[in-house]
Amino acid sequence: MGISKGLLKTIIPVSAVIVVVVLSVIVSRYWSSNKNELYFASNSQVITEQLTSDVTGDGKPEHLYITIGKGCASCHQNWIYVLSEGKRLFEMTGDDAKIFALPNGTGFIIKQPVRKKNEGMCCPTEFTTDTYLWNDKQEKFVKQ
Repeated sequence: MGISKGLLKTIIPVSAVIVVVVLSVIVSRYWSSNKNELYFASNSQVITEQLTSDVTGDGKPEHLYITIGKGCASCHQNWIYVLSEGKRLFEMTGDDAKIFALPNGTGFIIKQPVRKKNEGMCCPTEFTTDTYLWNDKQEKFVKQ
C-alpha cells in the first residue's frame, strides 16, 4: 500500500509552490527591512524600535520606526516614521516618543513626555498622547 504515481505528480508540484511562496515572503520581508535600515543608516540614524502592523486599513502591514541620531548616547530627540512599500507615509520629530498601532488597523498613537520645570529628564510624570488616523482621500495620517 503506497502512494500512487498520479497522487505523487499532484503532491510534489503543490508542495513546491508552497515552498516558493513561503520563501518569497521571507525574502521580501528581509529585503524590505534591510532597505529601510540602509535608508536610516545613510541619514546617520539608528533604529531603536520597529513595529510591523497594518495602520492604513488596507490589510497590508506598514513598518513603524523610531530612530535616534547615530552616536547619540543619551538622546531624547527621536524620529518617528511610517513606511509602506518603500513610501514614507509619515515622519515627525519626537521627544522620547513611543509609537503604538491601533488594534483596528486605522492608525497609531504617539506618546511623549511633558517636560516640567524642576523635573529630571529621566523621570517624567506626565505624558501627551496623540492619535493619528489614516485618511484614504488625503492619503495621509491626520492628527485627531
